[in-house]
Amino acid sequence: MIGGILNFGRGTVPTLKVKKIKNAKPKSKAYKLWDCGGLYLFIRPTGTKVWRWKYRMDGKEYTFTFGNYPTLGLADVRDRLYEVKLLKQQGINPSQQKAKNKRESKYKNLNSFESLAIDWIENLYKPSVQENTWKKTVPYFYQEIFPAIGKISLTELKEVDVLKSIEVISNRGAREQAIRIMRMIKRILNRAVRLGMLERNVARDLYEELPKPEKGHFNAAVEVDDFARVVKKIWENPNKNILIVNALKLHVLLFQRPSELLSMKYKDINFKTKEWRYQVSKRDIPHIVPLSNQAIEILEECQKISGQEEFVFYSSPHSKTTYYSDTTVRKSFREDCKVEQGIQDLHGFRASARTILREVLGYDADMLEKQLSHKHASGDKLRGAYDRTKFINQRTEFMQIWSDFCDDIRSRAS
Repeated sequence: MIGGILNFGRGTVPTLKVKKIKNAKPKSKAYKLWDCGGLYLFIRPTGTKVWRWKYRMDGKEYTFTFGNYPTLGLADVRDRLYEVKLLKQQGINPSQQKAKNKRESKYKNLNSFESLAIDWIENLYKPSVQENTWKKTVPYFYQEIFPAIGKISLTELKEVDVLKSIEVISNRGAREQAIRIMRMIKRILNRAVRLGMLERNVARDLYEELPKPEKGHFNAAVEVDDFARVVKKIWENPNKNILIVNALKLHVLLFQRPSELLSMKYKDINFKTKEWRYQVSKRDIPHIVPLSNQAIEILEECQKISGQEEFVFYSSPHSKTTYYSDTTVRKSFREDCKVEQGIQDLHGFRASARTILREVLGYDADMLEKQLSHKHASGDKLRGAYDRTKFINQRTEFMQIWSDFCDDIRSRAS
């Protein structure tokens, strides 16, 4: 052994001196100062000095990075070189072992379900889906799942723990969401198995234990008296958050899809022409929503609160691209307005409006389909575009009549 380094062959005699390293100045191009056994100091034009080791193994050339000088001194890096050469002599690739250690170090702290789930949500799930999608699922983890099983160690997590946390969601009627969340938990725990953190996924087949979603439409009050009581409860919402209260009011007046309404942007609203123009995410088509006087008044109230933000229903001071989820708004609908699941869903306002406008106020069904941004029965894109333009005057008229009608029935509701 020479200077703390095993004699592994050519170039093992140390050549670098501390003085030479200190005096090495950056140049216009990066260059190397060689020491021994493939060890060299890589000096960048910025002046940064990095210790690296060049070696060959299994017919391939590798570069192993130790760290920066002077944080890692000359004597220290030679000792480190001795250690990694020992690994190489044992048939272990030092670069691959370093990567493995880094992965294990990253995941050793993900020992609870919550820590692993958050890592999966932030680094794998959110980047792979649209914000409209994850906003419908992620809040369930923070509001329902983490309080129930988040702190449980992965190795101690049992089937019954997971099932009980999901049944809370399913039992209040959100069966489809419960199954979706269960499948996400399955994916999270599958990752733990792949990383060697678990031997078995306890959520593998648990979604089969949950009740299946009922086939049919969203719950909707379609009788005028029933609908009037729902509207009255929304307008009497005691919640102090004006944006959440107004989001519920606009569900009534505009009857657009909840995900699209809650992601409404100020740049898409024309307060002068009283129109909201946006791209329907479900079908990727442009859509025009005429805004009644009442809707404009509500949006102007929102503007005083969130007018400097991108989204009307902006929710967080920590992010410029965050708006309230339908989970948050639905919670106020259930708990503050006291509207039960079996009476009205947020998405059900579309059915309520369509039925009452058609059967009570006598509006044309085809025109209502355009206001709901439903696909034209013919599938003809050109005709669909023509109809959206053709009905805009009539739609502007009946959207104002609809708002006036809602005001009227609300004032007379018992």
